[in-house]
Amino acid sequence: MKKLALAVIMSALPVAAMAEVPAWLSGEWRTNARLTAPDGAQLRIRCTLDAAAEGATNWVGTLGCATVQGRFQGQWQIAIPGSTASGQVVFSGTENATLAVSGGASDTRVDLASPDGQGVAFGPGSGGALVVEMQALGPQRLTGTLTFEPR
Repeated sequence: MKKLALAVIMSALPVAAMAEVPAWLSGEWRTNARLTAPDGAQLRIRCTLDAAAEGATNWVGTLGCATVQGRFQGQWQIAIPGSTASGQVVFSGTENATLAVSGGASDTRVDLASPDGQGVAFGPGSGGALVVEMQALGPQRLTGTLTFEPR
């Protein structure tokens, strides 16, 4: 009787759903904007960003950017198994760098940071836009907020 009661109680408990990469993190976007360089100068930047879920919890993508200081590309693979996020970003172009990143994730935001203080946050914008907040990120250590519009 105790086993039956336990089975009934256990079947009534909610089962944790498998976390999935939010749909707003998949798409193709572009932007033309200004960001702040480490010396305080405002740099014009043009970028394209392509990203997609690869399976339920892996987020992959490519960022290609050009500034007056040169071109660079970033590729990432981030695991988002619920409220945490971690992975690797590889930059190539004017400078090469590989970053291990980790942080948090929710239905409306993904925050990532590297041990050396580089950071980036992603959030959904209006009309299918993707809002990207950069803090001393990438080979050029750029800071600012970019709104990527769908292409």
